[in-house]
Amino acid sequence: MTDRDFTLAPVRSFASERLLGAQDPTLLPPGAELIADIERAMLLENAQDLPPGYRIWRDVINAALSPFYSAPAAAEGRVLIEAEADAIWSGCGEFEQALKISQLRKTITPFEEFWLTIAYDLFELLQSVSLGRHVNEADNDPVLEAIFCVVQAGFYPCGWNGESGICAFDPRELEGFRPVW
Repeated sequence: MTDRDFTLAPVRSFASERLLGAQDPTLLPPGAELIADIERAMLLENAQDLPPGYRIWRDVINAALSPFYSAPAAAEGRVLIEAEADAIWSGCGEFEQALKISQLRKTITPFEEFWLTIAYDLFELLQSVSLGRHVNEADNDPVLEAIFCVVQAGFYPCGWNGESGICAFDPRELEGFRPVW
């Protein structure tokens, strides 16, 4: 694997057949909390007032990115990553359009609705992991690498338990579940 392949692996994983496929829970990081309840997962991802022991997800991500986000190497990395990301996102257009049509016709499944809701945020998150890899190489922030492990396993990273680490939503719990690609 080249340095470029290593850097771009997270963003490229968005086009993987494993994306949200929940194929392999054994690939989750040690201590990962697997969540089967979509409401709980969305609470952990979006809320500012969390249950004891949990951290605000956006704060965890920003803390992982802030040491290098404005470094010169990050600006260089964003050019490389955005070019790859644009090509990948463009390849998803038909799928996204089909889901929006299903949504308008009210035939969309809960799994498809979930995908439509989180797709862009997940893609941006994977770009952040790639940026960390570009700047930090093999010493990328453990939070960013945990995010990638969750995605590689086919789950959705959605929060942080201060004691055990990353929280991952299990999309198999949603009606209409099927791997996206």
